[in-house]
Amino acid sequence: MFELVLSISTYALSEANLGCDACMDGDFPAAARDFARTAGIFKYLGDDLLPSWMAKSQQHAKMENEALAETRVGVCVACTSLFTAMAQQMAVGEFLATVLSITLSRFSDEVRINGTITFGFI
Repeated sequence: MFELVLSISTYALSEANLGCDACMDGDFPAAARDFARTAGIFKYLGDDLLPSWMAKSQQHAKMENEALAETRVGVCVACTSLFTAMAQQMAVGEFLATVLSITLSRFSDEVRINGTITFGFI
């Protein structure tokens, strides 16, 4: 069971690495999907797999204290929250990048056509 948990947590961290790479490339939707997938994997570990593994163990407290960080329920729950927030951040970043590019293109069109800058609040 230990090998399965470590394999799944390694898979989750590799998905997070793909999300970081996509973010560095400016592909925020792909990064959001990768981070959301990572959050789902850690949620599965923290909510399902690790508690059932610990329940089958005779030395639950000793096992929780001496386990690697990747095999602790609290760490998996925290990683779920972290990567969910990162996925949301990438989604907001994509939205802001889209809105900013549309706003800037409208602004440059206005300057090019009229030669002046007009603001709606004046």
